[in-house]
Amino acid sequence: MTLPSPQAIVRSRPVAEQVQDLLQGRILQGVYPPEERMPSEARLAQELNVSRATVRSALAGLAAAGLVLRKQGDGTYPVPNTLEIAVHAQQAWNIERQILRSGRKPGSQVLSVGWRAASAEEATVLGLATGAQVYAIRRLFLANEQAVMLAQHVVRADGLQPDFPQQAVQGSLLEFIAQFHSRRMASGQVLFKALPAPPDLAQALQVSTGSALLLLEASIRDEHDQPLLAAWEYYLGQEGFLLPLAPIHS
Repeated sequence: MTLPSPQAIVRSRPVAEQVQDLLQGRILQGVYPPEERMPSEARLAQELNVSRATVRSALAGLAAAGLVLRKQGDGTYPVPNTLEIAVHAQQAWNIERQILRSGRKPGSQVLSVGWRAASAEEATVLGLATGAQVYAIRRLFLANEQAVMLAQHVVRADGLQPDFPQQAVQGSLLEFIAQFHSRRMASGQVLFKALPAPPDLAQALQVSTGSALLLLEASIRDEHDQPLLAAWEYYLGQEGFLLPLAPIHS
């Protein structure tokens, strides 16, 4: 494969940062295919006319971002289909951004949306009586036009503005709540479960019944520690996930 000509390195920005951006672009463009070893540090340093230490720093940055895996004594490999589940509430559930970062084209379909009565499970998570009013959003998320995740999000009705524009639910759910709910998100928890796809989910995700799924079950609470949002997200089992950790200080 013919490599794209590297952009000129400018000294007004850290060189390692520029090399990291260049290599990230190649990964996302498929120049370095997933699970195929990338060129060595020495080869990249020679090609880009930088030091091996600079290349090593750039690769370390890509590894920290979850875009590559560095194998001791072997080399560096792009990580395929990695979706980052951010731990900061402001970034959580922005699946489209993470699909884009994995080098694929994001898309979504709203399957159903509107006010309805809460199911028994939803009512339990939200601290409501069964049948209480909630606002429910069911969406299918796509990567390169292939379904990768089905999401069911349920928001408490009390405090939610009744006259928000319908297109508001098509973007980030947490941005929607921040803009149109009187309560403020303060804390939450996430639980991961593996499960075989039941017939209804298998049909929606276009997989065989019994295929491996990963369920992300989450709840968000407000500043008074009251339930505000419940979420059930079903991901295809072949998707990869990255949970970045904050630096650990001894």
